[in-house]
Amino acid sequence: MIKTKEKVCVTTFVFGDKYKSYIPLLLYSLKKAYPDYVPIIFIHGELSNKVQSLLKIIKDLGEFKLVENYFSEFDNLERKQGSALRWVIYEDYFLDFDFLYYVDIDIFYLREPIPLHSQHKNHIEKFELPFSNVKREKITDNRELKTIKKRFDSFGLINTLRQYFNGRVVENRFTGLHFVVPNEYFLRVKKAQDLLKEMLLDNSYLNEFQGFSDEPMLYWIIKESGYNVDLFGQYSEPNSLDFENYKSLDFRPHHGIHLAIFRENNFNKEKFSVILNSPAYQFYFEAFNYQIKSDPIFNLVLEGSDNFIKDQFSRMQLISN
Repeated sequence: MIKTKEKVCVTTFVFGDKYKSYIPLLLYSLKKAYPDYVPIIFIHGELSNKVQSLLKIIKDLGEFKLVENYFSEFDNLERKQGSALRWVIYEDYFLDFDFLYYVDIDIFYLREPIPLHSQHKNHIEKFELPFSNVKREKITDNRELKTIKKRFDSFGLINTLRQYFNGRVVENRFTGLHFVVPNEYFLRVKKAQDLLKEMLLDNSYLNEFQGFSDEPMLYWIIKESGYNVDLFGQYSEPNSLDFENYKSLDFRPHHGIHLAIFRENNFNKEKFSVILNSPAYQFYFEAFNYQIKSDPIFNLVLEGSDNFIKDQFSRMQLISN
């Protein structure tokens, strides 16, 4: 069991019944990997009886907090609009923690030889900044047929026409796996957080962003807050996945198995071969098979989970054995 004197919070914002279904296994993985970390999950609306019953199975694994009906002023959330709300979460009790890490709801976290927070603490020291992340680009071709259809379905005719004339757009972004020192970080970004929240509330964010990813919005917060974004490395696989390479500029491991890789029924192993064959993922697969696979609590939670989640684990185990 890993013990740490430093207080670490892990957090995210969850909306939609599908994503809420991941919460029990997310919490199970976090508490098994790092028992001293405190997960605080903010939830749009309420949890179903099914999810609540699964949470009872893991209640003895350690402390976690669920905040329901968060951001209730947002009624009908678009997917990327909802995802972006994690970047504008703020609570005063965040300042009671030494570190805060924004997690992905569909990553199954596994303990690494060096604790997650220690890795990122070392990465932060390289930049002398109160957060750890890497850059990557998102390219949107607004004249491509599939983009036109996707944009029309998501944002309507006016937005589709406006972006069509913009053509090919390159957006800078920071990854969704964001690690911060709360007392320093929030002091500087709070104003930009509030501005972004207003843009998300009145939908004016579509005047600033392409809208298909929330990661450019995090990049905007960081740049708007006056940080030098040129300091950061560029995400690259498999180098960025290496959890032992925390002194590298492009350090950005998953710290576990990203279940989104196994989302499709006709799972294409070759599409994700760089990730799946990386030393990091080989470590995660071995850790899962030896530490998790036979745990009765894990199996109870998985058995009670939605079928699409069980299917993702089945596909993952087929290639990890």
